[in-house]
Amino acid sequence: RHEKTHPIPIRNHQHVWKPGGACPSTDDEIIRAGADNKKIIMVPVAFVSEHSETLVELDIEYKELANENNIKDYIRIGTVGNREKFIAGLAKLVIDIKGK
Repeated sequence: RHEKTHPIPIRNHQHVWKPGGACPSTDDEIIRAGADNKKIIMVPVAFVSEHSETLVELDIEYKELANENNIKDYIRIGTVGNREKFIAGLAKLVIDIKGK
């Protein structure tokens, strides 16, 4: 999507990355989303499995912050875990690298 008409912040660990911009904290982005009356879809791209950090930080702490800031829709997408396509993709990467 075109950044000027559809800016989509991408969370990277403890910061949010925006092309050409500074990295505000995820907390700041959630507060901003509330002020802008936006919905949030949280995608834990840096996590492969569900563990305490995703369960506590994303499912509890950030959801509470979203609720406090009147965000009606806060959705957290599940991690890839051991989904067949993900495992097949990892296997292909290993085979491709090993073949070089």
